[in-house]
Amino acid sequence: MQVALKIWRYDSSTGDRALKDYELDAPDEATLLDCLDIVKDRVDGSLAYRKSCRMMICGSCGMRMDGAAVLACKVRMYDVAQAGRVPVISAMGNLPIVKDLVVDMDPFWEKFKAMKPYLQPGYDRPEDGREYRISQERMNAVHKESLCINCGCCVSECNAMESDPEFLGPQALDLTLLSAFIALALVSFFRKSVRLKYVALVVAVGYMGFVKSSLVSISDGCAGLPAVMNGPAAATPPVSKATVTMVKFRSLSSSLWRKT
Repeated sequence: MQVALKIWRYDSSTGDRALKDYELDAPDEATLLDCLDIVKDRVDGSLAYRKSCRMMICGSCGMRMDGAAVLACKVRMYDVAQAGRVPVISAMGNLPIVKDLVVDMDPFWEKFKAMKPYLQPGYDRPEDGREYRISQERMNAVHKESLCINCGCCVSECNAMESDPEFLGPQALDLTLLSAFIALALVSFFRKSVRLKYVALVVAVGYMGFVKSSLVSISDGCAGLPAVMNGPAAATPPVSKATVTMVKFRSLSSSLWRKT
């Protein structure tokens, strides 16, 4: 099939940016990633983009097609070519562009790490130094959230990050929610941990709706909220329920990230 593409080329070292047209022959089953490979192999070897697994698992090939974030290895080009469309391919948004379709993922991973998205055992340690065992029933509670492949497509399309680059963004907040689910599902790991309270606060402030003001109820276990914001959790007696008013949700979630 005949495929036509418009690709935004960019070189951060010079600041040059140009929209270039490409036409190529591709097999009917070709994906957008396959078409980019053909461009690089047969037309213009200087084209830069990321790829790895080609099976929608690694998340490397995130980019924009006609202004919407996609995984290039997932998009089939047959219907696009048959319709006579000429899609515009560009780098993901809300991340610095290094070259062409390659973005700098460092801000993405910094916010990822700030959420500490991994199990942090509490005081109930296994005997004899054995590994921690988690039942399948408990893992089922966090399975869906754990499927995130960290491709960055959600960050690319986040309008809140356009206005406030230091906003945590949907990926980091999804990890925060995942951390909260883990904490609640594996409560024996976190019974005496301040982290559950912190995670609950960030979830309340950050994840519950992408709005500037809202009321959020935080249920049992989320004690010492004022102290989490201002000092050690032990400074405030536990409470069974706290209501947090989110007046400027984006600013507060950004502030929490900067403090971590």
